[in-house]
Amino acid sequence: MVALGEGAHFVDAAARELLELGESAIVEADGELVFVESFASRPSLYLFGASDHVSALCTMGRFLGYRVTICDAREAFVTSERFPDADEVVVDWPHRWLSGQQVDSRTVIAVLTHDPKFDVPAIKGQDEKGNEILRKAEDSEPMSLLAFKIMDDPFVG
Repeated sequence: MVALGEGAHFVDAAARELLELGESAIVEADGELVFVESFASRPSLYLFGASDHVSALCTMGRFLGYRVTICDAREAFVTSERFPDADEVVVDWPHRWLSGQQVDSRTVIAVLTHDPKFDVPAIKGQDEKGNEILRKAEDSEPMSLLAFKIMDDPFVG
């Protein structure tokens, strides 16, 4: 074992960054080379909705090495039989389920529902003053306006 002195902080920072990326590398600290090997879990792909598009993304996500979870509140549509490539199928409201999950820089989230009551509650954040805000869907709003609000939201993009 090599004593790294002041370089230990650099190795720690490099190790954390490599772990977040799921990569391994050799880093230099105090003139010594240190191999940092990352054993990261598979990245997560959270799919909200239960359509054929979700099924196709599920298959692609699994092929690409993601741990795929499908979540929808409609029990009749979210079954292991409909989504055999999913690692997990969850019957719950997407925003409620997502609030209990770990999301990191490798997590991919796709909202593929077609109903504002499913889509918009999942979008929560803070305004420029740091106040928590929640975007709510209104039945009177056209979907194009709702989509614009989602794309234009400063904490979504």
